[in-house]
This record gives sequence, C-alpha cells and structure tokens, in this order.
Amino acid sequence: MTSRERVKAALNHEEPDRIPIDFGGLLASINVSTYDALLKEVGVPAGGDEVLSREWSNVPKPSEELLKRWGVDFRRVWLGGPERFTPVVDASGGTFKDEWGLTWKRVGRYNEFVNPPLAGAGLPELMRYPFPDPADPGRYRGVREWVRGLRAGMLALRLR
Repeated sequence: MTSRERVKAALNHEEPDRIPIDFGGLLASINVSTYDALLKEVGVPAGGDEVLSREWSNVPKPSEELLKRWGVDFRRVWLGGPERFTPVVDASGGTFKDEWGLTWKRVGRYNEFVNPPLAGAGLPELMRYPFPDPADPGRYRGVREWVRGLRAGMLALRLR
C-alpha cells in the first residue's frame, strides 16, 4: 500500500497493511535540541531549513530524508507567517511576543507563557483585544502549490 492508501484505509475503518506512522505532525512532537541530537544519532544531515525559528518557536519541520527513512506516512502542511506581524524578540530578556500578544520565555528546552495578555480579562477587554488576522495573505501564500507538490510526490516544495 502507498502511504495515501494506508491512511485512507485507516480513516475508513478498513484494515491497512500496517498502522500509519506520523512524526512531526503535531507542533509539540519534538523540540529542536532533541531533533538535532536525533539527526546526528541516525546520520541524517541537518538541512538548516527544517526549524521554524531557533530563536523562539523551538519547533522543527522534520527532514524529508528522515521521514522517508522511517516510512512516515503523513506530511504536515505548514501555514506561512503573517505579513502584517513581526515577532517582538527581546534577546536580553530571553523572551518573544507572538501575534496573539503572548509573551514567551525559554525555560530549558521549552518555552513557557509569561504575562498572558487576557489573564483576568472580562468581556469588554476581550471585545477590544486585537486578535490576529486569520485572512492575512502571508498565511496562505504557496500552500496550494505545496499541497499539489506533496500529492504529486514533489516533496521539495515548501513555503517561502
């Protein structure tokens, strides 16, 4: 079975040839420090572009070579970053502020919230809060082409 056939069978409650495998499909699946050590351990060269942002996201995009080697059936489709927002990074304090207004601080290998902007907020504050724009064109730029490339087997396509 191909990966596509295997996943479709599983989703249709049919028996595939084996259980479909995922790695890296969830944002919290592995952090970059552990991922770097994993690549070194299994002898897969780091490509340099498989991490969203080493400064603050701590989230790797798994290497296609690793995914193929392990027989991973899923590929995550990543949305792009918004055009109308740039994360605010304070290297001296080890924090960054995301587009939701959340301030994060690196604690060991992970990031934790500090000072959540809506803590204790009531309805009036919630109604005035500047939520991120879900229609920001940066989020969707190149996604259609990427998905078509994945489906056609051209996995080298990725968002700019």
